[in-house]
Amino acid sequence: GLSGGGLSGGGLSGGGLGGGGLGGGLGSGGSDEVENLGGDATLGGVGELPAGGVPGDYEDSVGGQGGLPIGGGESIPNGEGGFPVGDQGALPANGGSENGLPDGGDPGVGGGAAGEDSGFRVDGEAAGGTDEGVVDVVGGGGNDPPPTTSPMSSPTSLPTSSPMCNPISAPTPDPTSSLTSAPMPKPTEPRVRLTALEISGVAALDPTTARGKALHWIENIDTADHGTLDDDQLAERYVMALLYLSLGGPLWRFNNEFLGPLSICAWYGVECNSDDRVTEINWNTNRLMGDGEGIPHEISVLGELTFLGLNTESKKESRQNDIGGPLPDTIGSLSNLEEIRAYRCGLKGAIPASIGDISKLKKLHISENDFTGGIPDSIGNLQKLGHVNLSRNPSLGGVLPTTLGRLEKLTDLRIGNSNIQGQIPTEIGKLDRLEFLNLQKNKLSGPLIPELVQLTGLETIWLDENSLQGTIPAGLGSLWSLKELYLHQNQLDGAIPPDLGKLTNLEHLRLHGNELTGNMPSEVCALRLEDLVELSADISIDCQCCSCQGSNCFQ
Repeated sequence: GLSGGGLSGGGLSGGGLGGGGLGGGLGSGGSDEVENLGGDATLGGVGELPAGGVPGDYEDSVGGQGGLPIGGGESIPNGEGGFPVGDQGALPANGGSENGLPDGGDPGVGGGAAGEDSGFRVDGEAAGGTDEGVVDVVGGGGNDPPPTTSPMSSPTSLPTSSPMCNPISAPTPDPTSSLTSAPMPKPTEPRVRLTALEISGVAALDPTTARGKALHWIENIDTADHGTLDDDQLAERYVMALLYLSLGGPLWRFNNEFLGPLSICAWYGVECNSDDRVTEINWNTNRLMGDGEGIPHEISVLGELTFLGLNTESKKESRQNDIGGPLPDTIGSLSNLEEIRAYRCGLKGAIPASIGDISKLKKLHISENDFTGGIPDSIGNLQKLGHVNLSRNPSLGGVLPTTLGRLEKLTDLRIGNSNIQGQIPTEIGKLDRLEFLNLQKNKLSGPLIPELVQLTGLETIWLDENSLQGTIPAGLGSLWSLKELYLHQNQLDGAIPPDLGKLTNLEHLRLHGNELTGNMPSEVCALRLEDLVELSADISIDCQCCSCQGSNCFQ
């Protein structure tokens, strides 16, 4: 029946029951001439609502300017169509258009679905009438049987005052096209859950993982007012909780305020900008303990991060950080990052090539870890890079990429004791700002490249314990800033160039463990009167100012 049910399915406005539409009042509480409706039911004209309802203007079609009365109450317009939304005769509220129609039907054209509690369905083309506005109403879905039509409750012919109201035959109902109930709307996910799912994917739903635990905390335990956080701040709150839980936060030496109600800017080791976005993380020497997956890839959400400190300053076992996994590929998304200080903290795996995307990076200090796979060529993209320390990664391997020569601002290059092979690339000679060069204890071969003499700002050269061959370039004497020259334990031959005596700032000169011949130049011996405090050479070298036996000749 029409009582208790919604007029759903479209096909009512526009062409639906066009012309006068249900111009008469559909009221409740009046006469009982129409079963289950009450009130007078006439077609055409402007009707009145006899039972306290607000008079509605139903000119031309149902859903004109007025609304259908509900249970004798006042009309409830919805958008331009005027259909009520809700229970008791309302259209199903499942995301309809501005006319109050459910998805799938345009005003005046079938295509909607009957409300779940409507007690009737609208059949016909596109499940809800034809463009001519004729609707086939059949019982279905409700508890009341279809009303018996009486001559007094339904005219046998439509008024002739409007040519548009001429009746036509109703289409035969097609059971395959009728919809007996509207789909239930999908429950709205909580904002924090949607945020976590967007960042971590379905992994956030696994309660056994750090991601699942972080989601559970922020969704069910966190007492902070999430309504005061914008989307970026909420996302960062989830990610900071995830970093804490994935790196053994409950066992840290210091974990003040973590997972508390305060802003993450108050959590230990965290600094923020004026927008409460994380800019610095400094958890050095804090007993970080990873779960084997390394730094979570979600760290990329911290788009304002400029400093990442995960290093271990102390070698005391009880304080060491041990992340036990790789740097994530997403590290390259941290476009504002200026310094990575993550030495001696148990990082493993390959150095991600995406590190070359951190365009503002100035310092990269990831020594004393267990990186593998060599140095990515993309490191040459870091035009602002001034300091690189990859030393003491004994499994790193590979060769020195020629792209290092593009780092025009580089002052400090340290890649010692990292199983690097091959020759020193000549492109190193382009680093005219270089002050410290450490390539010691690798497997480098080939000559001491003459391009080194172009690096007049060099103060330290550590090339010892490799397999370098050939002679010592005389031009090294032009590096007037040089304080330390370590060439010991290689395969160098020939004589010691007297030009080394021009290095008046030299303090340490180690030449032992090579195949050098001849005498120690007097110019070099004279440096003892300057700043030279250490000189080493093989016993085969005749030194007038010292007694060399492979160690400090001055002792």
